[in-house]
Amino acid sequence: YRPTVIFKSAVGGGESANWPILVNLYGADLKALSVHAIKLNERLAALPQFIDVKARVNLGNPEIRVAVDRPRAADLGVRVSDLAGALRLMVSGEDEITSFREGGERYPVKMRVRADQRNDVDAIGGLMVPSRDGGLVRVDNVARLQRGEGPTSIQRLDRQFAVGVSADLRPGYTLDAAVPVVREEIRKLDLPA
Repeated sequence: YRPTVIFKSAVGGGESANWPILVNLYGADLKALSVHAIKLNERLAALPQFIDVKARVNLGNPEIRVAVDRPRAADLGVRVSDLAGALRLMVSGEDEITSFREGGERYPVKMRVRADQRNDVDAIGGLMVPSRDGGLVRVDNVARLQRGEGPTSIQRLDRQFAVGVSADLRPGYTLDAAVPVVREEIRKLDLPA
C-alpha cells in the first residue's frame, strides 16, 4: 500500500482544488484500502485541525454480477464484448442509439429497460443478445447472474486501486502545520508493505 498526500497550492488548481488535504491510498485490495481509508477518516475527524473529513468509500452500492460462461458463449456464437455492450445499452441507458430532429433541435435517443426490469435478475437474464450467426441468445443461457454489492466507482492509478480521504482546515490552522499531522496519522495506520 502506498499513501500520497496532496495539498492545495496557494495559487489554486491541481487535482485537489476543492480540498486543502487529499490523501490517496493505493494498493491491490479495494476492500482493505477502504478499511484503512475509513480508519484514517476517523482519526482525522477526531483532530481539531480538520473539518469536513470524508473518505471516498462506497462499497455498498447494489449491483447485479454477470459471470459469463465463456465456453458456452463461444459455442452459441456470443462474444463477451457483444454481451457487455448489449447489457450496457439496455440496463444503463447511457448509449445514444440515434438522434431525433424537430424544429431545428436535435434530441439524443437512448434505450433502456424499465426500472422494475433493471432490478430483477430474472428479467435481465431473459434479455436477448446477438450471436455471430445473426440470431439471439438469452443472457441466462451464457451467463450466471446474482445480486451483490460493489463500489459506485473505482479509481485506479498505475493499475492499482486508489481510495481517497479529503479534509478541510478549521479556521486558525495552517496547511504547513496540518500536513505533518496527516502524515503521522497515515504512519499510525501501519499499512502493509
